Amino acid sequence: MADIVVFDTSKVGIKAQRQSGMKLLGEIFNSNFMDVTLTPDKVVNNTIQKIITNYPAYKVTYKGDTNVVTIDNLAAGTYFYQFGPELKKLKLKGAKDADTGGTDVMTIALSDGNNSLLSPNGYLSLVIDDLGVADSGDRRKYLLGTITFRRCR
Repeated sequence: MADIVVFDTSKVGIKAQRQSGMKLLGEIFNSNFMDVTLTPDKVVNNTIQKIITNYPAYKVTYKGDTNVVTIDNLAAGTYFYQFGPELKKLKLKGAKDADTGGTDVMTIALSDGNNSLLSPNGYLSLVIDDLGVADSGDRRKYLLGTITFRRCR
């Protein structure tokens, strides 16, 4: 599964780093989301670019917690990340739900692979642990349904 995680390297411990980093990501994303002048692509890219540019203690990662993202081209919304020995390019795109001719269109992004997203000790378990509550199958199901179909499509 491809994912972006932000870590605050000024904190001690991976959990504290992830909690602080993801809170900053949410805060900046929400601010950009509420700016009606920004396109979906700009909302997504301005969020990531602001963290990379203005918060040196924070590291944006992609496809694993150690693959740090750097900016390739601000205007194009392209980035680099180190994946093992290979330097790879990443392009971030945003999309909004749309009404086209009376038909609502809802875009839902699916991750690569077909492994279970509900497995214990997966990323949903990490999120639940970060919130300070006990992990459970029901909580993982709730989060997956909410993230996928309510908002983070």
